[in-house]
Amino acid sequence: MKRRLSGVTLIELMIVIVIMSILAILGVPLTSRWIYGAQVGESESLLAQGYAQMRAVALRNPNGVAGSTDAAGMKLADGVLYICKGSPTNANCSAGGSALVWQADLSRGANVSVTLGGAASGTIALDNMGVPRSSATARRYSISKGGESSSGLLE
Repeated sequence: MKRRLSGVTLIELMIVIVIMSILAILGVPLTSRWIYGAQVGESESLLAQGYAQMRAVALRNPNGVAGSTDAAGMKLADGVLYICKGSPTNANCSAGGSALVWQADLSRGANVSVTLGGAASGTIALDNMGVPRSSATARRYSISKGGESSSGLLE
């Protein structure tokens, strides 16, 4: 009578390890692309939220401006987005400035590249009716990290 041995042979174990290694090697790039895509999406969402905040400030018109004067502005500098009362070129439109209403770090330490109007820094202004005073070119944005990117027009 023959006894049947049960268990896993060394060859079977090696095949399983090789297959798992191949799957892990293929999975890492997919995971990093997913993470990069999520970081780009988060930055794009913060940019849209900032534009909505700027429009709300412009319509509230806290400085009481009229005509074609800047009621609210958005400034992008070093990956940080500032929403301010009045002109975005005002010296008080910065971290801790008296005109600052809202701010967000678009890169959140993830080295996401953000451009506004084709430059790493830029400004957009709205009048007291929420109408952009900046050209459409100035309102174009581009966000990228790794192989993931997104671009559009702030409206």
